[in-house]
Amino acid sequence: MILRMLIYMRNITERTIWGNFMHLPKAVIFDMDGLMLDTETISLNARRKAIDMHGLKIDDQWLYDIIGMNSKGADEYFRQKLGYPLPDEVGSTGSQFYQDHIDSHGIDLKDGIVELLEYLDANNIPRAVATSTREIMAHKKLKLTGIHHWFDKIICGDQVENSKPAPDIYLKAAYLLGTQPRDCLALEDSDNGSKAAHAAGMDLIVVPDLKQPSDQTNEMAHKVVKNLHDVKSYLMTLSQATKLQA
Repeated sequence: MILRMLIYMRNITERTIWGNFMHLPKAVIFDMDGLMLDTETISLNARRKAIDMHGLKIDDQWLYDIIGMNSKGADEYFRQKLGYPLPDEVGSTGSQFYQDHIDSHGIDLKDGIVELLEYLDANNIPRAVATSTREIMAHKKLKLTGIHHWFDKIICGDQVENSKPAPDIYLKAAYLLGTQPRDCLALEDSDNGSKAAHAAGMDLIVVPDLKQPSDQTNEMAHKVVKNLHDVKSYLMTLSQATKLQA
């Protein structure tokens, strides 16, 4: 198993570019929160409310810096910034605020996600989710919003050792899809997720959500677009270019 993974990972940095076009992907791997689901604002507000309730003083920027990380990565980030671990009750309180909001108001889908998934399905392009959210909650949210069935594989933050920005979750997604990372397109909204996809050797399109991409993310991304409708349009362009290359 280890040997197979080593062979599989050997070529992760190889990338195929046609002039100004990346190659048509053999699989597409989606982040979840902030990309497909309009949940990052809910999460940020829940964390801020919990931190205030427990009397902690933090820099608001820290809440933006952890976007894309799993809970383990976020906890380590706060430990380094504060000099001590964030109390467990802060996390549990924030999670309860988040859950209460979802139970009361539901979750909105991001513009264009259904149309993009329909296009990929019609063209037999495999799809996976690579989310830092825990497995139970990730499946719950995908089912609640009615898009769970569109995905062949769903990999969650508690199923990998290292959080985004490490490439672990993207490498696992590609492996489970049976596709080389270089043949995958990753769709991300955050800097941490973008770093993870880039480190995995994937083509990257960024659809910003709460914050604009950093200079580094702009350099790593093949494209930065306004919404998922733009992603679909771009893939259609790539498909036409592929036919012309044939």
